[in-house]
Amino acid sequence: MAKEKDDLIEKLLEDIDFRKLKPEQITGESGLLKQLTRRLVEKAMNAGVFINPAFGVFRGC
Repeated sequence: MAKEKDDLIEKLLEDIDFRKLKPEQITGESGLLKQLTRRLVEKAMNAGVFINPAFGVFRGC
């Protein structure tokens, strides 16, 4: 399972040319990391998954 996740993440990232991005485009206020995190959390919540950084991830009823 871990290998499949690594492969999926690699596939998602392979089209990004990080050499052409400025650091703030990756980690800045509206950077790629923040946008991906927001989208990931939104998708998880829409799937009924509750995410709390202090307590972990829980599947809804």
